[in-house]
Amino acid sequence: RRQRQMCIRDRDFHFKINYTTMSWRLKKQLIYGFIFLILLAIFITGLIFIFKPKPTCFDNKQNQGETGIDCGGPCLPCELVNLNLIIEKPKLIIYSDNTLDIVAKIKNPSEKYGLKKFSYKFIIRGDGVFAEIPGESFIFPLETKYLLVVNKKVPNFEIKSIDLNIDFNKNDWVETEKKETKVEMLNYQIDQNKLQVEIINNDSLPYSNIEINFLLLDIFENIIATAKTKVDYLEPLERRMITLNLPPVGSEVNRVIIVPYYNFFEENEN
Repeated sequence: RRQRQMCIRDRDFHFKINYTTMSWRLKKQLIYGFIFLILLAIFITGLIFIFKPKPTCFDNKQNQGETGIDCGGPCLPCELVNLNLIIEKPKLIIYSDNTLDIVAKIKNPSEKYGLKKFSYKFIIRGDGVFAEIPGESFIFPLETKYLLVVNKKVPNFEIKSIDLNIDFNKNDWVETEKKETKVEMLNYQIDQNKLQVEIINNDSLPYSNIEINFLLLDIFENIIATAKTKVDYLEPLERRMITLNLPPVGSEVNRVIIVPYYNFFEENEN
């Protein structure tokens, strides 16, 4: 009996020892597992932080101090995001010598922002065919401008329509004052398809590389012909005679309008 009691006691002792040993092993495993989970969480958080997209002006969210979605603050002013030029339908003028002119009237509706450069493209369409005439220009606040294509050959297909596409980078809008090119026409004469014009620079500053356009109107104020040229340099108060070839105009010219353009943006950059 005593032997049996001793065996039972020994068995209980071994059980307690095994139980204590297993508990410590389990605790170690739990501790290691907990440490691993912490390290894994730190690693995943680091990956999220590294690869998380940084706020931009093109993420369609209002963040990083923006006053609107992707505008204001570090981005473009919100009034520029949807600012576009107003474009009238281009006018096509076809002459009897198989040449054509194109006139497009555009306007900048902004009172304080000018577009220092933009590209444009006239697209002449026929049935399944088209022709493109590209160009570049600029425009100041509240300016109305004429884009002219002069003395181009008529395409060898029947013209169905003509469109004007304008493309620009919104970052090219700049805050500036309304500018006026002070070149005026003193008088003109039309003789045998030639336009002779006397101009004057009424500004106190000289103009270099200035573009001068002319619109010829009939009695109903319709544009019936155009002409344009560039003058390398005009001194203040200088008068200059200009002679330009005209296409065979089909109607009588009632008056001529001068439309000069000087790129003040380039002047400021220089």
